[in-house]
Amino acid sequence: MEFPHELSLLRTQMEAHHEACSEAWMLLSEQNARLQQEGTLNWGSFVDRQKKMLAQLGTSLAQIRANRTSWLSLSADAKMEHPDMLSLLARTQELGLRILALHRENEQLMLRNGLVPVSHVSSIGSKSARHAAGVYQRQAGVRVALNAD
Repeated sequence: MEFPHELSLLRTQMEAHHEACSEAWMLLSEQNARLQQEGTLNWGSFVDRQKKMLAQLGTSLAQIRANRTSWLSLSADAKMEHPDMLSLLARTQELGLRILALHRENEQLMLRNGLVPVSHVSSIGSKSARHAAGVYQRQAGVRVALNAD
């Protein structure tokens, strides 16, 4: 089935956001490997790359928010006519949750290795990634699998 222009634009934006999430995953995975193997980071390199990554994620998310009404206005049956879009949404949500879980793991490694003080770790006292997955499942009706807590 052919997408109206607004939905086609949203799909393009979702694909760009998924790509930005994939780049974030790669950066955090590299950071995680360094922290596990060496217990330290080259801060300058990671901070610059992380700032760029966060800017890309912010931009792509803002574009999606501005154009999501066309998708949200569709009935559940109409959404089912676009399985590729549903799949893209589910994969992007799952990747986002995995990013959050890996970011949390990296924060814990930095804390354990004495690289940051407790006050700089955002996940202290926050809810688990499993809680976030449950919220996504209830809100979107999408099953999200996590490898880590």
